[in-house]
Amino acid sequence: MEPDLTEWNYGRFEGLTTEQIQKEMPDWELFEQGCPEGDSPVSVGERVDRIIQKIRTIDGDVAVFSHGHLSRVFATRWVNLPIKHSHMFILDTATLNVLGAYHDAPAIVTWNAKINGYS
Repeated sequence: MEPDLTEWNYGRFEGLTTEQIQKEMPDWELFEQGCPEGDSPVSVGERVDRIIQKIRTIDGDVAVFSHGHLSRVFATRWVNLPIKHSHMFILDTATLNVLGAYHDAPAIVTWNAKINGYS
């Protein structure tokens, strides 16, 4: 069965804060190491790449909803960067992000935009 496409499986780290995880693994970085007994960056990247391939075959706009870490991977892969660079895409809760193209090259059109009434 296909894992949930909208989020990252944190495995043994589910429910823990970054601070708690780093007590066990001081140099831990989600986008480079993934989660024990959960998703690896490679598996998340493969899922996101499959979604992007499907989206690029659609004529018209597409809305995608996902959790924060997966959204950051989505943006990273959209512009053809390795997943380890996903940490560069800071993302607040309930924001609007628009991915598109600039002269036919994948581009970030809008990122981390606040929606009126939400922050």
